[in-house]
Amino acid sequence: MNRKHLLQKRIRLLTWFTIIGLVISGATAIPLHWELDLAHHWL
Repeated sequence: MNRKHLLQKRIRLLTWFTIIGLVISGATAIPLHWELDLAHHWL
């Protein structure tokens, strides 16, 4: 593997890692059903 190919592979891997991390963190921002029920009972 030459240096350019290795760099492209590393950039692609880090890009996918970032995308997956953003998807996971965005999914945790969505309130779960039980959290909504709990908030409803408190209010």
